[in-house]
Amino acid sequence: MKKRIALIVITALFLAMPAMAAQVTLAWDANSPAPTGYRIFTRQAGQQYDYTKPAWQGAATTCTVTVPDGAESFYVARAYVSGTATGKTEESGDSNEVVALTKPIAPKNLLLQAIDEIIQGLNTLKDAVGKM
Repeated sequence: MKKRIALIVITALFLAMPAMAAQVTLAWDANSPAPTGYRIFTRQAGQQYDYTKPAWQGAATTCTVTVPDGAESFYVARAYVSGTATGKTEESGDSNEVVALTKPIAPKNLLLQAIDEIIQGLNTLKDAVGKM
């Protein structure tokens, strides 16, 4: 029975953690002739770009994307043209790569958050023991 109670407390602690994020606005020069649109791809430090999953896609030359706090995120843009003579979508190579460094979560907030999560976990444990 002790293992079950511990699992409940651990689960409650992980589920209570909020996701933190920052926003980054990117801008680039328009291509001439104008393409169908642009795609923005992102990766974190040490990872590769996944060109099957753009972080943003559209005809504008600016976009705002969400990135985790404390992350070092890299971005490239690619222009694409739909409906070519071959019937396929053609895509350019990568633009210059840019990097965004977002601030980590303030340590004071982390401490208060951890204390709150411990209290929630203890209350969950108290409730579970009370039902025995």
